[in-house]
Amino acid sequence: PGLAQVVCTELPSAGRRLFPAGELARICTGAGVSAEAEADFATAVTRARELAREHGGVLLVAGSHYALTPAREALGLCED
Repeated sequence: PGLAQVVCTELPSAGRRLFPAGELARICTGAGVSAEAEADFATAVTRARELAREHGGVLLVAGSHYALTPAREALGLCED
């Protein structure tokens, strides 16, 4: 597989239909990719960063463009 581990989460937004983190993790596991669920977006990004560091890998944040700003904020990449 192209991914060693997936941390599934939910976007911090209201008004849009979202897949629950647990459902996304089950889909990944069903496709043969190790996955865990974390509903809180910032916590999930932090966990994924820890996994990447532990395994000498890289962190990839994927999804819709709605994930860009919250991911940058969680990683401390936004300017004040």
